[in-house]
Amino acid sequence: MRDQEKNGGRNREPRTARHENGRPINSVYLFGDFQIFSRTGEEMVQRLPPKVQELFLMMLTSSFKPFSYITNKSINSHLWPDLSLEQAKNNRSVSVNKLRSVLEDVDGITICCDKAMWWVELDSRIYCDYQRLLSILSSRNLTHAALSELNMILSRGEFMKEHDYDWFETGRMRITDAALHKLKEHLLKQKEDSPNRALIAESILHLDPLSESALKVKIQFLVRDGEHTLARATFEHFRKEFQRIYGTELKKTFNDMLK
Repeated sequence: MRDQEKNGGRNREPRTARHENGRPINSVYLFGDFQIFSRTGEEMVQRLPPKVQELFLMMLTSSFKPFSYITNKSINSHLWPDLSLEQAKNNRSVSVNKLRSVLEDVDGITICCDKAMWWVELDSRIYCDYQRLLSILSSRNLTHAALSELNMILSRGEFMKEHDYDWFETGRMRITDAALHKLKEHLLKQKEDSPNRALIAESILHLDPLSESALKVKIQFLVRDGEHTLARATFEHFRKEFQRIYGTELKKTFNDMLK
């Protein structure tokens, strides 16, 4: 296990999403709706009880840096805090068996355990949008294709949007903040007329819908491309959301966005 960590972690470099007959296969999606697709394209989350879903998400999100694994103690304290050690152990065993049984229909994913430490191992046969996002953001130079893929990942919606687990709120903020930091870094590196700026701005707005700097970039590119009506509609939507959330009017005007 330690040798794998030295070589960059247990999970191999992810590939892009694979589809068969128009349906995703061997895929795990954490942005937007939580979905797992089997080798035949069947959606598997519906076969997992809520507690088993939570166990899987806990293991999977803990399998990437800065954690790499989650312990029995941590699992028990979050999922079965009121049970005895023996009862929690039995519940964990039953839940893991159920999870492994369902995941037998998905290629490239393994639930691993070593010395009371748990993690999810992914190989090159499976696509995970979160793993792919981490890989893209770790690149020094983002290509237009990578930015397009990143924007597609983020367009699905908030990370684990349907799951408000107490144990994950800090993690959700950490992931969002890290992604925003990287995207803003890359935005500053782009030339003013680079089409990559528009893609980065769009990705930032997926993570932070009230980013005025990203809105400005998006509107300027829409106007440059002759999409004046869409540019104004985008600004109006932003202005209304700003007022709804902050309870005050946006001070900047549409013309301010063009300067």
